[in-house]
Amino acid sequence: LALDCGTANPAEVKLAQELGLEVLVLDHHRAAGPVPDVPLINPALDEGLSPMCTAALAFSLACEWLEAEGQPRTLAEQNFLEFAALGIIADVVPLTGDNFILAHFGMEKIPASRNPGLQALLRVLKLQEQKFLTWRNLAFSLIPCLNAAGRMAHARHAMELFLTHDPGVAAERALTVLKLNHDRKAQQSRIFTEAMQQAELFPQANILVLYSSEWNQGITGIVAAKVVEVYGRPT
Repeated sequence: LALDCGTANPAEVKLAQELGLEVLVLDHHRAAGPVPDVPLINPALDEGLSPMCTAALAFSLACEWLEAEGQPRTLAEQNFLEFAALGIIADVVPLTGDNFILAHFGMEKIPASRNPGLQALLRVLKLQEQKFLTWRNLAFSLIPCLNAAGRMAHARHAMELFLTHDPGVAAERALTVLKLNHDRKAQQSRIFTEAMQQAELFPQANILVLYSSEWNQGITGIVAAKVVEVYGRPT
């Protein structure tokens, strides 16, 4: 199951097929060339589909899958809707149509979520007392902790936080992603300072190419965007 990728990766999908894998692509990105010859759900390629990001598509697929198995669609709403909302907001897509509906009702579920990992993360971020969370709470507080896992270590830290059923384990894992985000902020600040020092050496350049072998590749994209805000030049 290829999520948020695959549309522009026919070679990789073909290799997966040659290795004996059945491939389903859920994606919302466009492709400049041919697309893979596999089942592919992508609103960017099908005007008949409501514009949805991959998190929304995955939630919708879960609903359809449950129904096909003779289970009520409400099981997805009870167990996954808050995670669909997190994915939609993390993807920074326009909150319109189905994206807005799922994000809105998913956000309403977050404070009372039955997931121990999500509750533990709300506690360490001191958000557990809020009856309703705003997109700012999520985009600038909770979601950066989840992203920091992949940027600083491995994305499995965020995944394992939500998979555990043990509140004690959840508390430990929440602290882990919180620390990773603190480390990310510190490294980001240092790298930005060093990048700006390099940029100042090229005041007439049309583009900026900045580099250090000591920079964390998981953070350089964020820093590049901030340099662009200052200089208004591709970086």
